Amino acid sequence: MANYLTEVLFLREDPFKIGVPKEPEVWAGSPEIKNGLDKMIGNMLVSEAATLDVLWGVLGTGKTYSAHYFHHKGIEEVVEELTGREVLEKGFDFFCFPNITTTIGGRRDIQFFDTLLNGVGLGLIRSKRAQEIFERAFSGDDSYVNSQIENLVLSNQFRQVLEQNIAPSSFFQSISESVLPSDPPLSLTRVPYILETFVFILKVLSHPEYGFKRVFLWIDEVEKFEQMPRVEWQINNNFLRDYVDSLLERVHVILLLTTIRREIESLKAYLDDPVQKRLTYVRELSLIFEQKDAVRYVEELLKHYRVEDAPDVVSLFPFSRKCIQKIVSGDGAYEPLTPRAINIEMQKVLASLRREAYPVKPGTPITSEKLESIVI
Repeated sequence: MANYLTEVLFLREDPFKIGVPKEPEVWAGSPEIKNGLDKMIGNMLVSEAATLDVLWGVLGTGKTYSAHYFHHKGIEEVVEELTGREVLEKGFDFFCFPNITTTIGGRRDIQFFDTLLNGVGLGLIRSKRAQEIFERAFSGDDSYVNSQIENLVLSNQFRQVLEQNIAPSSFFQSISESVLPSDPPLSLTRVPYILETFVFILKVLSHPEYGFKRVFLWIDEVEKFEQMPRVEWQINNNFLRDYVDSLLERVHVILLLTTIRREIESLKAYLDDPVQKRLTYVRELSLIFEQKDAVRYVEELLKHYRVEDAPDVVSLFPFSRKCIQKIVSGDGAYEPLTPRAINIEMQKVLASLRREAYPVKPGTPITSEKLESIVI
């Protein structure tokens, strides 16, 4: 199977994966949307202000993929464009937490906060640089950190944990256990404790002397707020509102939201008015293609995953342009034309080629007429 991809189709791997890779290599199609995101991230990088932002769109239109792409590679590209490669190499460092996915289930009253705190803790465990910042911050003689702890309602619990001189990941787990109640339900009085813990961790990571210059936190599937009972929905919204009011500098929390309709009014089902009024950037992120854009999307992916020693072939090889046009506009294609829909169609085509070990030659790409006899 692998030999057919590389030796016949001249592809180093499958360009049309259905799932979202953790580290996407390439942005394909919709350059205007990427340009808009570049500008949004660029504004964040040149400003000291903290932001709470929303990227929204209908199902399958590339929100999670975009978040994974900008999680590292995309932001690095923007940094390089703004500051030059030399500055980037000298250490304009930024920290992106792994995407945190909003979940429902189990202890529903604390599910969002449990997911959030565990996601932040996981980010610390995976980052050596983050752990080094925490070790330095908790050395005992950092005036900035000490002053922050003094202002915490849970300052005694923080100090007790710090006195144990444990690893940052264990520290965070201990604090989380102190913050989240062991018995339901979660009351409004507990939310300030959760908030101050969350904000404190972000303040340490963005320490003004030796912390990250920017911290990004992506929270996916915020549409699940709509499934929550009204009390929990309001508690979560109050948390987001109070987070913004804490005015934490150089930290950006970006909410990813899937809506049923392509209407901004649907945002009201998930975020209340006070939270909406505090949002800095609200962008529709819907990679929905016209036919010509869908063909370009396929073309850019095929070109990116082409093996280095491939012979001189057309950019859409092993397909002709009319063949791709037929694939993205035929009876089997989904509406609307999203990256996921196109990938599903292309997966079926590639699977049919590999099943038959279809002999494609560099000078004779597959035509739209021939496609019908190949694909089931």
